[in-house]
Amino acid sequence: MVQFGANATSIFFSAFFLPVFLWSRTRVKAELFWQQWYFWATHCRLRPVKKAARMIHNHLDNVLTHFHHRITNAVSEGLNSKLQTVKKTPMGIATVPI
Repeated sequence: MVQFGANATSIFFSAFFLPVFLWSRTRVKAELFWQQWYFWATHCRLRPVKKAARMIHNHLDNVLTHFHHRITNAVSEGLNSKLQTVKKTPMGIATVPI
């Protein structure tokens, strides 16, 4: 049996599941796609895919709220990333021992 690493699984997951799921314009279409994908994911041999499918299944109502509100936390995550970078970047002030 071929073992796939976490990278192969995440590439598959992001390349197939997320774009198709987010292309769904309505909650009904997204739920139909989810049911088909979830069946496939729970019957495949890749344990990380099964684990991800169960995790999403446990939070499916929260995931599907995207189709009602159409907002994400991407902006706040990006801003947080920039702030963390600024905190870690030296600003040209050196500590001089006395």
